[in-house]
Amino acid sequence: MKFKVGDTVQCIQLILGHSSVAKVGKIQKIVRVDETDEIYTYKTDIGIWFNEKELELVDRIFKKSDLMPGYIVERMDGSIRMVVQAKSGLYLTDGDVYLTLEEYNDDLESKTCDYTIKRVYDFVDNPRCALDFIVFDRELIWERPENAREITMPDIEEKFGCKVKIVKEEN
Repeated sequence: MKFKVGDTVQCIQLILGHSSVAKVGKIQKIVRVDETDEIYTYKTDIGIWFNEKELELVDRIFKKSDLMPGYIVERMDGSIRMVVQAKSGLYLTDGDVYLTLEEYNDDLESKTCDYTIKRVYDFVDNPRCALDFIVFDRELIWERPENAREITMPDIEEKFGCKVKIVKEEN
C-alpha cells in the first residue's frame, strides 16, 4: 500500500477513464483505500478512485513549483492575483501589474516586501469564469498555517520602551 487515508496526494497522470473532475495537478486527500487481488485503489475527497500510478504524495507545504497558470493566489495584504504563464516563466497579475515569481522563495514568502502568499485557489469548473479574479467559485487548495510569533520579554520591553508586566485578563 503506497498511500493511507488522510494522505495528501496529487494526480500526476490519468490512466483510468475518469470524469472531467479528475485533473492532472489537482491536490486531493485520500478518504478510502481498497485492496482487490493485491491491487490498491484510492478514493479521494473529490469522489474519484485512482490507482497508485496516477497519484503521488504531496508535501504538506505548498511550494512555488506547485503553482500552475490559472490558479488564484491571495496575498497577506488581502489582494488577489492570478498565476499566468509567459515564455519567461510564471507571473502573478492583477490584470495591470505583473510580478515575477522570482520575487518569492520556494515557500511562497515574498523576498522583498509583504506580498507573501497566504492562500492558493484551484481552477474554476466553468471556462467562462477562468479569467475572473474571484475566489468564491474556486476550491481552496492550500492555506498558510498561522504561526504564533515567539517573542521574549526583553523584545516586548524594547518595543514599548518600558518594563512590562503580564497580567491575567479579567472577564
